Amino acid sequence: MNALHLDESALEKLLQNLKHLSIDIARLKPEPNYTGSRGGSCEVQVATLDSETPNASKLVAAKKLFFGNRSCEPKRLAFRLARELKVWADLRHPHVLPLLGFYLDNSYKTAMLISEYMLHGDLENYIAKMAPTYFERLHLVRDLTDGLSYLHSQSIRHGDLKPSIPNVARCWQILASRAL
Repeated sequence: MNALHLDESALEKLLQNLKHLSIDIARLKPEPNYTGSRGGSCEVQVATLDSETPNASKLVAAKKLFFGNRSCEPKRLAFRLARELKVWADLRHPHVLPLLGFYLDNSYKTAMLISEYMLHGDLENYIAKMAPTYFERLHLVRDLTDGLSYLHSQSIRHGDLKPSIPNVARCWQILASRAL
């Protein structure tokens, strides 16, 4: 692939390798009782991900990426997204938020990243709401640095680390989500 030409067969092969992570958008049911958030390049909604197994549905965070209005062609952005998904999908660590799946429409203009919904939200909100003790904050810092150390050991650098990025799963555990 050169800078001027996207190898569509490479994109199709990459997406085929990620097919096991593809989630049918019909399985996502928005949760009206939860507030989402919106930024310049994405919108996060809380939804229920229906499961094929009865009573196994779960709350998820569905991060809808906006890249249809950018000057770059949608297939090129889809290729970048697929490469990032491949990296994220292979990460396994207790303090790194796991990727549950993704949705990418056929026009490559709408993409969603699906991860677990974190009850306490991001670190900034968690500290504001829960007022953890100094000792608990030290545990949070340790968990966060463990997750970051793992990412670094995989030659991954988190490009946008700030208190509103890491997601807090429980009092003692931070799952450092990757910023795509």
